[in-house]
Amino acid sequence: MILTKSPHYINISLDFATTYSVQIDLYIWSGEQANAPITPTYILTKERPDVATTEMDVDISDLINDFIINKPSVQTVSGKYPSIIDNAVWVKYIISFNDDTEIIAPIEVVDFAIAGYGYFLEGINPQPPTTKVLTSSFYQKVEDSFYLPYIADGTITQLEVSDGTTNYTYAISNQTDSKNRLATLFINVNDFAGQFITVTDSINEWVFEVVTECKYTPEKILFLNKFGAYETFTFFKARKESLKVESKDFNNAFVSSGGYDVQRHQKQKYNTQANESFELNTDYIPEEENERITQLLVSDSVYIITGGQPVPVNLESSSLEYKTRINDRLISYTINFSYAFNKINNV
Repeated sequence: MILTKSPHYINISLDFATTYSVQIDLYIWSGEQANAPITPTYILTKERPDVATTEMDVDISDLINDFIINKPSVQTVSGKYPSIIDNAVWVKYIISFNDDTEIIAPIEVVDFAIAGYGYFLEGINPQPPTTKVLTSSFYQKVEDSFYLPYIADGTITQLEVSDGTTNYTYAISNQTDSKNRLATLFINVNDFAGQFITVTDSINEWVFEVVTECKYTPEKILFLNKFGAYETFTFFKARKESLKVESKDFNNAFVSSGGYDVQRHQKQKYNTQANESFELNTDYIPEEENERITQLLVSDSVYIITGGQPVPVNLESSSLEYKTRINDRLISYTINFSYAFNKINNV
């Protein structure tokens, strides 16, 4: 797989001294894997600098990333759901060798790409989890629902959801349509009576604790995570709202007929605009959730679910002091957001 927000290199071996360049025909499309475009999306040519060069590395991630448009979808009924059509794409590249002496067979590769990334210490060409379940957490606190994104490439054959009494099994097969290959299991916790809901793939287990908050109204943040899929983080504690107003002003010289109107503004405001922001607070969370907090802070696609709809927001918090059980005992965070649009419509 290709995570397009980190470099993804094609390594090309040059086995013959007479090879002087390579051509890469790059095809990018969404939909069915078999429906590749007839003509290449890009044609790349890489010249061999000298005979001593025995390999080339070509980064194709930026070219692919331009074709991925991430949009979330919000569900209410438990089940499997496809992603939005352009959240993932198919990629095919054909490497041809330009050589006046040797006949070298082209190399063809087909891959699947999503808007994820890797960390520096994970090395070159990072990959999603081997489980193909696209979350970093095996334990989450939730209110009324949760999302569990996954890749339907045949690795997972089923996901079983249970609270110990009620059980649902969702069969999962290899999907060749890009929107179905990147998919999400959505669970409405009202389908279960237990406090703990587990999701298993027969080997791994993800635990979701259903929390009832008595004082505050929980807020669900939907964000694009490290693996290029949307998941939620629920903030259970206090929400504080604020409004920032900006404007320009000028001194109004309105003398007329030897006088002026004292009911008119001498200092006149114009181009007034406002932006709403808010502060959210987590419940006490396990130290392992620090990773999801990190992914939320660096995400460039974040929404708050309001009235059942995703509303775009931006992170205002730009730094974080990590808390640990050893140093802090109880771990909670305060994160600041702003709405990703102006209060006064000027579109």
